[in-house]
Amino acid sequence: MTNNRKITVQELGGYLSKGELFEVNEDGAPNRHYAKFEILNEYGVHARPAGLIAGVSGRYDSNINLCKINDEGSVNVMNAKSIMGLMSSQMGQGSEGVLIAEGSDSKECLEELVLFFKSGFGES
Repeated sequence: MTNNRKITVQELGGYLSKGELFEVNEDGAPNRHYAKFEILNEYGVHARPAGLIAGVSGRYDSNINLCKINDEGSVNVMNAKSIMGLMSSQMGQGSEGVLIAEGSDSKECLEELVLFFKSGFGES
C-alpha cells in the first residue's frame, strides 16, 4: 500500500474480517503483520499521541501504514512515521482502523504499537 492516499474498505480485504481488536496477526505474506485498532482516549490523535506513534514507529525498520476507516466507506492510508500525516488524520475517540507493518521487525513493532493504542496513549 502506498502512503497518504484514499482506498475503499473493500481494498482492506481480509484485514477487517480476521482477528480481534488489538491483536497482532500474520498477513500470510512474509514479514507482514496487521492489527485492528480503535481510538480509546477522549481527544483522539492530537499532537502528543501523533508524536509518540511516529516515535515508536520510527524505531523500527518496517514500513508501517495506519489505515483509518471513514464513515462513508473510504479509508485514509498514512505513514505511521509521519507526525503531520497522523495529526491531519482526524482520528477522534471511537475511530477505527488497521495498522499494517511490513519488514523484518513488523511483529515486534505492531506489538508495541498495539499496547500503546490499547492504553489510550496513556491518556485514558
